[in-house]
Amino acid sequence: MRPLHWLDAQPDARAAYIARIPLAARLGIRLGEVGPGRAVMTLPWRPELAGAPGDGAHRGVLAALLDNLCGAALMCALEQARGFSTLSLRMEYPAPAPAGADLRAVGHCRHFDGETAHLDAQAWADDVLVARAAATFILIPGRVALHGQDIGQEIGREIGHD
Repeated sequence: MRPLHWLDAQPDARAAYIARIPLAARLGIRLGEVGPGRAVMTLPWRPELAGAPGDGAHRGVLAALLDNLCGAALMCALEQARGFSTLSLRMEYPAPAPAGADLRAVGHCRHFDGETAHLDAQAWADDVLVARAAATFILIPGRVALHGQDIGQEIGREIGHD
């Protein structure tokens, strides 16, 4: 059986992980449940996330949420720390996000194909599917992931979980 991912073993590490991603931190994204190749993120509503006054979350906000989510799901799928980067992100917006609605998103790493990983993610607002993404990430050999095991150990020390 695969051991718990460091983000799952240390709940305080989730906030520290997001703090290391400036855009995610600025948007207010929160990393929730994680598991092998899977991650959940939430984004509490704030008016500055709106596309226009009275609208729900801007589509760029939804894309940023799902891109960050796919990266977290990929990190949870890797057996060892690796560098990676978004190669492509295909977005669909089946319904507008209602104003005032918090967002909840789930992402999965579906499979690896050589040095690429294929992921998908969906975001909901009040049980309405508002965005879905299909992503391809490239694995970068020889580059340790910014948010990988070494950073997990560093975060563990920061939050007092040596």
